[in-house]
Amino acid sequence: MTGDAINIGILNLWNARVYELLLQVHDSILGQVDYTKVNELLPRALKLMEAPLTLKGGRKFLIPVEAKTGFNWGDYDPVKNPDGQMKYKGAETRQPPKPKWQKRLSVRHLL
Repeated sequence: MTGDAINIGILNLWNARVYELLLQVHDSILGQVDYTKVNELLPRALKLMEAPLTLKGGRKFLIPVEAKTGFNWGDYDPVKNPDGQMKYKGAETRQPPKPKWQKRLSVRHLL
């Protein structure tokens, strides 16, 4: 049942083209979206992931959904990884990190 609900949710996301799906691992889905649109699109994506199923006897089965946002795949830590994944609580207010590479890079710098 759980697998069915997750698969229905993934298909709902895929068909709606809400964001780019990258990976599924067990009961987690990794996707990406332009950071300027995350607060607009993530609530919609969470709604699409809800896939209520009806069990024998008419009972409803619904897996709760939640999301994490961040600019890398690591867990959030205010000191070690301030850009990491943290639970989405209705708004993502962080800005993307500044690139750490030089503005101009030549082949000479690579050698």
